[in-house]
Amino acid sequence: TRVKSASFDVFSSLTQARSEAITRNTTVTVTPAGGGWVNGWTITCADATVCVDPVTLAPPLVIRRQDAYEGITITNAAASISYSGMGRANVAASFTIDAPGASDRNKRCVTLDLSGRPVTKPAITTGFTCP
Repeated sequence: TRVKSASFDVFSSLTQARSEAITRNTTVTVTPAGGGWVNGWTITCADATVCVDPVTLAPPLVIRRQDAYEGITITNAAASISYSGMGRANVAASFTIDAPGASDRNKRCVTLDLSGRPVTKPAITTGFTCP
């Protein structure tokens, strides 16, 4: 479903950003597009010594761009998420991915704690409440 695909995209982007931060030993940031996460996001690295764009030969390096989604909602209070070179997130965050009119069974959550490792679950998982 679209909701499951979008939740995987959020999860994989956070995992990729963390991996890039550890590999490059510098800060890597995931920033939503204007208007919020549902409009897509960008993973960037701005460190001038290890993150130079091969075309412009200057920072920032855009690692990944995620396109906007149609027919779903993605809510998250974080203005952006940055990973340190140790793989730790600068903020705990939770994403709720939903399709308007769909049942709660289809809603998914991606949570991120300060350790930097994202987790994705259906919203109605026993013992888990989607924030």
